[in-house]
Amino acid sequence: MAVTNFTSLRVNSHQSSNPAGAKKVAIMLAAMFTAEWPVAADVVGGEITGDPADRLPVDQEWPVYEVPHKSIKFDDEKQGDPGYQNFKHMLSYEMAGFSKELAAEMDKHINAGVVYLVQTNDNKWAVIGTSQNPIFTTYQGTSGQAGTDKRGKIVTGEQDGYAWGILPLSDAVVAALTFEAFPA
Repeated sequence: MAVTNFTSLRVNSHQSSNPAGAKKVAIMLAAMFTAEWPVAADVVGGEITGDPADRLPVDQEWPVYEVPHKSIKFDDEKQGDPGYQNFKHMLSYEMAGFSKELAAEMDKHINAGVVYLVQTNDNKWAVIGTSQNPIFTTYQGTSGQAGTDKRGKIVTGEQDGYAWGILPLSDAVVAALTFEAFPA
């Protein structure tokens, strides 16, 4: 295996913005994939370049959760002792409300692994999880106590054993994505 040395990088965001946060969550059951996605060959130059549509049923659209402002967070972590290192993917988001529709949607998450695409505030899409090592979520529901308290679900999930951290989806792949429309 060839050894590649480090590269000089300016990573201080000098004279450019670096907006934190995210605004949308696209979600796909791992069981929907007809082949593994993403795989190591899909990781090119620090981004995912393999198109998930090539490994999903024809015309499969990504359902989208439009969640409350400032309620999505994702993280990755390189972990393990030297010689055993791998990555962990972590995600949390909130779903506001108390309804039969939200309850029915949450039931779909029981023992169901998921691949997430999360749109960041600078319009990049992050890939969290894989179809072979999906994210399994748990949630906590809350009623709140008074008028301005949060009421809804706080969804969290994490998984380790990845060969890469959370990476952006390439612009070319993003341009080809199709998303399910919101109900009228």
